[in-house]
Amino acid sequence: MIPFETARDLIRQHCFRLSTESVALEKTDGRVLAVDIRARSPMPRFDSSAVDGYALSSVQTKHASHGVPVTLPVIATIRAGDAYRLRAGQQQALRIFTGAMLPPGTDSVIMQEHVRQEQGVILIDREVKPGENVRRKGEEFSRNDTVLKKGTRVTPPVHGLMAAMGLRSVRVTRMPRVSVIVTGSELRPSGERPGKGEIIDSNSPSIAAALAGCGIEPMSIHRVDDDPEALRAAMSAGLMNSDILITVGGVSVGDYDFVRDVSDTLGIREIFWTVAMKPGKPNFFGKKGKTLIFGLPGNPVAALLSFHFFVRTALSIMTGREQETETLFQAVLTREVRKKAGRCEFVRAALSNGPKGELLVSPHKAQHSHMLSGMTEANALIHFPADTICLPENQLVTVSLLQWTY
Repeated sequence: MIPFETARDLIRQHCFRLSTESVALEKTDGRVLAVDIRARSPMPRFDSSAVDGYALSSVQTKHASHGVPVTLPVIATIRAGDAYRLRAGQQQALRIFTGAMLPPGTDSVIMQEHVRQEQGVILIDREVKPGENVRRKGEEFSRNDTVLKKGTRVTPPVHGLMAAMGLRSVRVTRMPRVSVIVTGSELRPSGERPGKGEIIDSNSPSIAAALAGCGIEPMSIHRVDDDPEALRAAMSAGLMNSDILITVGGVSVGDYDFVRDVSDTLGIREIFWTVAMKPGKPNFFGKKGKTLIFGLPGNPVAALLSFHFFVRTALSIMTGREQETETLFQAVLTREVRKKAGRCEFVRAALSNGPKGELLVSPHKAQHSHMLSGMTEANALIHFPADTICLPENQLVTVSLLQWTY
């Protein structure tokens, strides 16, 4: 049995970066950029108005005051998209709308709320500063600036920025090919009435949903009985075209736990088996060629948390994400929790704000590895160190967010 962090380090050491591909911009959501994105042009591309108002030369308002307002005739109207080239005179203003190009001869825009309008003229009773309410050309970034770095995941703002830069296609890391095998003769699919001693399979849909949260649709999800030959056939098929093969269940030390032995007969090199964590002690990780094999425990909570910590770590590295580990922070524990020494434990919990704005974390009552209800209400995990047996109420504890999408 190896420490939890050692297990994650071993996974990192044996992961590899997947190849890249060019995809249309509209298909990049959730993908990871394989190259730096440089600006083809400055942003904004021209000086423009940040408000609805009046474009003018600020020097015209130098002596404006409440007692002696400046009066300027409005000679034209400029809307967003207009290519206005007429130069404004020294004592003239132009009606302008948000996003419209600033016309020659002007350097500022006064908001429409700050002027009085009288039959084709405006009255200004204060000095307008140079550059007021103007979006300057290149103030966000200049041509050839690195705007998005390799390893950035494409989110809606990233997608929008690439569109604003005029990109039609982008080079991204290809998505991993994943196969899933769920073991257990007692399992029946959702919708069927289970017989005596049988249970509904929650692992197939939950692992598929966890993969979907990572932007991955598995190539296949097979359910097999606790039979070594059936498992060998399913794993052999899964190894052929997969970057990652996930098995769920059959990885402990029972008479019907065959994953470890079958892996050996298939030439899979075992990297670790069993991890000092709870839930999730029976965890297998191996490799054949470049294919990574994750043998997750069969208890639903243990399977999902093992996916969260181990499989997602591999997926992040393989797809080239810059940030692949969770952020740890501190929160005040609302009630005492205890455990035996020897294994780190991940306590499912809910984060909330206290009356003084402090961050509180409340452990869920359903902590057993077969109790999915504790996971459905949890948005955080309390990291309970291996050698610690008690975390007292009101103590600051280490917490990470429990998220199923990224």
